[in-house]
Amino acid sequence: MTNLTFVWLNGLEPFTEYVVAVAVVVRPQNAQNKSEELESEKSVEQSFSTLQSSPSRPRQLKVANVQTDSAVLTWQPPAHRNGPIDHYKIMITERNLSDHVNDSHSIVLNETVDGTTTTYTARGLSQLEQYSVWILAVNIENFQLLQSHPSLTAVFQTTGGKDSVPYKLRSTVTGNSATITWQPPPNRSLSITSYNVRLFRQNDIRATVASTTTKTTSAIFTNLLPFTNYRVIVTGFRRHVSTLPAVLDFKTKRNVPAAPTNLKIQNFGSRDATISWSPPLQTTPNDVKLEYKIHVLYIKNESSPSHLDHRDIVLPKSETLVILRRLIPSTTYYVWAAAVVDHGKASESRSHLVGPLNFTTVEEVLAAPTKLKIQNFGSRNATVSWSSPPPTTMPNDVKLEYKIFVLFRNESAPSRLGQADMVLPRSETRIILRRLIPSTTYYVWVAVVIDEGKESELMSHVVGPINFTTLEEGLQT
Repeated sequence: MTNLTFVWLNGLEPFTEYVVAVAVVVRPQNAQNKSEELESEKSVEQSFSTLQSSPSRPRQLKVANVQTDSAVLTWQPPAHRNGPIDHYKIMITERNLSDHVNDSHSIVLNETVDGTTTTYTARGLSQLEQYSVWILAVNIENFQLLQSHPSLTAVFQTTGGKDSVPYKLRSTVTGNSATITWQPPPNRSLSITSYNVRLFRQNDIRATVASTTTKTTSAIFTNLLPFTNYRVIVTGFRRHVSTLPAVLDFKTKRNVPAAPTNLKIQNFGSRDATISWSPPLQTTPNDVKLEYKIHVLYIKNESSPSHLDHRDIVLPKSETLVILRRLIPSTTYYVWAAAVVDHGKASESRSHLVGPLNFTTVEEVLAAPTKLKIQNFGSRNATVSWSSPPPTTMPNDVKLEYKIFVLFRNESAPSRLGQADMVLPRSETRIILRRLIPSTTYYVWVAVVIDEGKESELMSHVVGPINFTTLEEGLQT
């Protein structure tokens, strides 16, 4: 009986051809090294091939050219094929259902392609859906499927068509709020579950002013700036996937500010008055340019009741008091106040007017000059002097003057009378009367006058008269 010797060869590669031969090796007992071994001739070589096994997983799975209902898949063959790849098995699932390869209930596409191809176009997908895709390589040995591990997962989402965008966006705006409404996408099969609404200033769409998520088809934004351009972007969501955005531009209206309150007169005199008020009860944002506009209408004294004038005073919102200066004594004034928002480019929004308040400035009595006297006189001239009145509280820009009245009478012609007015600045307290008539009696008065302009003046009581008679021609005092 022949003795058979067996040996197991381990670590061989699948689907690989090998050649084997056997030789007898004799090692003497006193052999010191391998070179002293004795080897017979090799047997006849025998060849054999190992069987196929499961390939390694496909590599570099990528998804490209994603459309509303299709996507192109590409990949690289396994690094270790372990046999001729018979086919690839492609599985696509809706990502929200399951990420488990063997969960048959989650698979929406299960296709087989030839083992020589490395590309496939998946069709029949749904719009706005997120998918996961795997690929397996398969060898066949003796009618047995030898399947690789799945490739690394690739995730993609299909796009939406024109019928997948929210539409009919509308805005209803006031000065500081906007209500945005829209219709769901025309494709009702998408089953939009929520909407994201983002608001931007049109001049800076990189910075979101406000954002909200809603399950309804409307959104309200408040605390907006009046008379400002905004852009709103509405995006629908179907589970994890977003629609294409819908865009709407709108402009808020001019916001009419609330009016100031508690308008009152703090005090007044002959030439000034202090007016105060309280801020509006409704506040405005800090970046809104709110101002107060004070309207003043005055009616002069009864001697000219038809004379009207009007002036506006603009103050920042930090001020709640104004002093009216350079008023006219004994004059009735009417005052209104309003809050104003400046929108720029000669545009503004104004609250309703508060008022009027009215007051009449105090009568002003000018102090008269003193010590009116004749310094000297001759036949044709005379020098008249006086002292300034007590110190006045009049501002320096008030035009204060002296007015000299001269009345003369000639005894040789008693019916001949005349009057002349001479005006001197406040710095002068003396005047030389010239070109007088000899042997004529003159009467002189003086008064302080304030020129109010517009044919109006305020005058102190008149001091005098003092009189003198010019000398005969040729005589001197």
